[in-house]
Amino acid sequence: MSELSHGESYLDRRRRLAKEDLNRVNTLREALALWKRKRPGSLKIDDMQFKGARIGTLYSWQDKRYLVMFKREFYERFAAHFPEIPEKGYGIVTAKQIVSWCADQDIIIASIFPSGRCYSVSGYDYWLFYAQHGTDVKHLPGEIAVSLELATRDF
Repeated sequence: MSELSHGESYLDRRRRLAKEDLNRVNTLREALALWKRKRPGSLKIDDMQFKGARIGTLYSWQDKRYLVMFKREFYERFAAHFPEIPEKGYGIVTAKQIVSWCADQDIIIASIFPSGRCYSVSGYDYWLFYAQHGTDVKHLPGEIAVSLELATRDF
């Protein structure tokens, strides 16, 4: 969206880009702050740890529970690594144990990317996609992938 729109002045473009930059995130802390800004009624339940590292925070929002995590990048090679899967394009990678736990606990996995975009997939749907297609990420042992087409863009 950084290209100049028809009829958009230079100053309008600068203002629009400055506003878009407000949503950029580079760390988990910034991602969680963005979540709180975009979901003001959300209630923090607990910080989540995996293998001794903080991976995100569990929130409650509109009677649903969300595991909010920061992802540095999309799985850009999803379609190339899984050509037999009808969903094409990018994917999201998450540890298999985290997805399994979220599926068991009825938790939605919300992934916030550096652009400030947030995509969510229920843990159960993520697990079903993995069970159906076997999307183990070969170069990342213990990680599984889901198509971005299955995710909902929250913001």
